[in-house]
Amino acid sequence: RCVGFLSLSLSLLLLPLSLFYFATPAPSSDPTEQWPSPHTFHVLPSHLPLTTTPPPPTTRYLFVCAQYGRHNNQLIALAKSYTLAYHTNRTLVLPHFYKKHPHDQWTRPAEDFYDFSAGPVPILSSLAFSSLPPAAGKADILCVDDARRCRYHTLTCPSLHPLTSNSHQNLKRLSGNERVVVAGGESTFFANVPHTPCMYRWLRLQPRLERRLQQFKMTSGLPTSYLGVHVRWMENKCRWGMGKAFAKSVGLQGLPPMDFVKDIYPMCVMDPSYYRRFWNESSPFFIATDRQHDPSKHAQWTQDGALFYPPTASEEDMVLEFWMLVHAAVFVGNAMSTMSMNVCSVRHALGRPCHNMQYLVQLYPCFPHPDFTKHYTPVTT
Repeated sequence: RCVGFLSLSLSLLLLPLSLFYFATPAPSSDPTEQWPSPHTFHVLPSHLPLTTTPPPPTTRYLFVCAQYGRHNNQLIALAKSYTLAYHTNRTLVLPHFYKKHPHDQWTRPAEDFYDFSAGPVPILSSLAFSSLPPAAGKADILCVDDARRCRYHTLTCPSLHPLTSNSHQNLKRLSGNERVVVAGGESTFFANVPHTPCMYRWLRLQPRLERRLQQFKMTSGLPTSYLGVHVRWMENKCRWGMGKAFAKSVGLQGLPPMDFVKDIYPMCVMDPSYYRRFWNESSPFFIATDRQHDPSKHAQWTQDGALFYPPTASEEDMVLEFWMLVHAAVFVGNAMSTMSMNVCSVRHALGRPCHNMQYLVQLYPCFPHPDFTKHYTPVTT
């Protein structure tokens, strides 16, 4: 009788699991079937409100020397520095963004582009920081990235102590008594740091750029609710290196399998048949290229109804392209592109889905790139 009772109890316990198993559909190679519809995506809320006022500046600083890659790579390094400053009780010293590449001499302060007046991290401009007494000596400065590229300041790094893939270890390292920590380069870009608080929740365009954005919207011919697509020419790496690496990461993360020929490659080259899975309307839509696309496809996209931001080499115009994608009703991007991933992070922080890549920001809410391909365990508290 006792054995029979135990068997019955075990059966009742396993019944919900079996019902869940048989009710779960088999994985599909079609991403529109793998994950919920855009209207049912769960967007992770932040525990901090949009109206958070930065606390007063501290006497310990995290100096951001943005120097790795183009604007969107530098933006990721800044966002990771923001999180590190919060968790180590430091004032964040805003960087100058390098145009296109650190070897270029032309730089502009981050506050020329973005408004950092809200959020939980105390902020200081590089100009204001330069008026403070310099670091007293080697014991007063810790460099996880070099400062030589940041010629607008005279900081000198006695040695380098790069960050690692261990998030807790990184926070402990930056919580020491050093008055100044230098970060924001390649080491910071690839480091594992907490995903909260996420800088993108409070990041806003400067008003003059916001006005230009609204003017373009009104004169472009786009509908109020439009599709935004980011195309990124990956230097013919879609078919092999980057595409295969992404497919491997999908498998290692335990996500539903994606067919390389049907899903990954069309996304990487942004074939019209791919973005049309998410937008079947005949109205004009917006394509951002970040000046890195295959020109031979321009005519095909235009024939399909695409509109573009006026082609210039301006860094501001690239930023405006970015925010056109943030404001789109539906966004489709390239999961192997830093810019697409940053757009997803900002949209996620503002409660907007990324329609073909929501699975990435649900795993990594603030830094899907490069954390996804690094297979980091995200820390979100």
